[in-house]
Amino acid sequence: MHGLGEGSTGELLANHPGIAAITFTGETRTGEAIMKAAANGVRPVSLELGGKNPGIVFADCDFEAAVAGINRAVFLNCGQICLGTERVYVQREIFERFVRALREALRR
Repeated sequence: MHGLGEGSTGELLANHPGIAAITFTGETRTGEAIMKAAANGVRPVSLELGGKNPGIVFADCDFEAAVAGINRAVFLNCGQICLGTERVYVQREIFERFVRALREALRR
């Protein structure tokens, strides 16, 4: 919730009976507080909470696009968004080549 704890703008909005629905992107603890607040009055809630998605790269991929995509997904926002890729699984056949290409991409 926007602000720092009790009495914050986010808390007041989440608890206000005039708010018909709530959407939130952020960390789990705040999401739990919003879900509790939304249960009072049973309002719809959409939460995107701390997803650290894996990147999966198969041997038959568009190799250059995969390297560029993983580079962007892992490093573009420094993990500060809920879509930040935290780990990458690369099919064994292309693993070494992929690591070399990703390292090269990071040097640019």
